[in-house]
Amino acid sequence: MRRNFLINSFYKTLTRITRTTQWLVGASTVGVRTLVVNEQNQVLLLKHTYMPGWHFPGGGVFSGEPARIAAIRELCEEAGVIALGDMELFGVYFHKVMWVNDYIILYIVKNFSQATVSLGGEISAVRWFSLENLPEDLSECTHQRISEYFFNQPKQDQW
Repeated sequence: MRRNFLINSFYKTLTRITRTTQWLVGASTVGVRTLVVNEQNQVLLLKHTYMPGWHFPGGGVFSGEPARIAAIRELCEEAGVIALGDMELFGVYFHKVMWVNDYIILYIVKNFSQATVSLGGEISAVRWFSLENLPEDLSECTHQRISEYFFNQPKQDQW
């Protein structure tokens, strides 16, 4: 329990320092997320140790890194999923994080293999959920993207 508290505090502090620096220099950030759908029409979600709720796998795009490569990397690192073949670009969303403009690129992954993932660090849980049994603490943004993709809700520009 103490380890999670320390990790949580570390990530929050690091995020605040990073976002403040980005804001001061006028930088924008780019992130990726992946909506992974299996043959049973379930979605893969995960929980971070440093923020509440269930989310899609994803993270930041490194300088000089193509977004698709970042999505593949993050998906493997966080959930043990290896994308096989093409990923569908679903949308690009705007998000403001601590005064910094952030752009999130969402990919759909249906063709993949999954290895066992060892939890620790920033990920505390990885699970498959049916659309009828989504978790109560699903993040609002994740819920909206699921509604856009599966239930043809109009796409929003905001993450």
